[in-house]
Amino acid sequence: VVYTYWNDRPQLPERIKPILKSPIVALGGAARVVVPYTISSNFPKAGETLIGNVHSFVYGQSPDAVLSTLSPLRAGNKGFASWLNEQGANVTLNGEELTDHVFDYLMPVQGANGGIFRSNDPVQTFHMAGMGAMLAAIRPDNQDSRLDLELAHGMMANYVYPADQHLLAMNKERFVQEGILTVSPELAAFIPERYHDRVFVQPYEPKGRGVDFTPDDFTP
Repeated sequence: VVYTYWNDRPQLPERIKPILKSPIVALGGAARVVVPYTISSNFPKAGETLIGNVHSFVYGQSPDAVLSTLSPLRAGNKGFASWLNEQGANVTLNGEELTDHVFDYLMPVQGANGGIFRSNDPVQTFHMAGMGAMLAAIRPDNQDSRLDLELAHGMMANYVYPADQHLLAMNKERFVQEGILTVSPELAAFIPERYHDRVFVQPYEPKGRGVDFTPDDFTP
């Protein structure tokens, strides 16, 4: 079962509560942004098949739409916060230093002996290394979930799935083989200089219809 939210405005979601409170209506031609926010299956490791089916259905029904997630930087009982602790970082929860560490956390990490690249974040691994999505925006200071606050310091991300399967395949290969993060132009403006050679900027305007990828201001 895949639960989705859709919006008739070209705006990527920033908060989870408005999504959960939205009425259930049929996906129609008016959809501009479609967000799968809960995937449930009795079969282990079925996520890739399910999100692949959602991708085909959404772009088949609404080719002008954008398929995006709103994902916390956590999985299970670990996430961005526990990773920061492991690094011995001492940061304020809403300062620029915290968001600077977000990019440290999300940058691909090479495996042992020069192996393939992976992510510190299992959710990012699924969407970017597994499926080829792009990182479109970082959403700080989400307070709708106690777990998101405790395990991710309220940090969430929009992972966007281009309609073009070739782009998905190239994004995935870029991440896994080269350690390159595919990002939106709007997010690229926030990437620390030390990572400028490790990002690929992918403009994405489906069918010529612009989408607002603008991230929140990271500063308090």
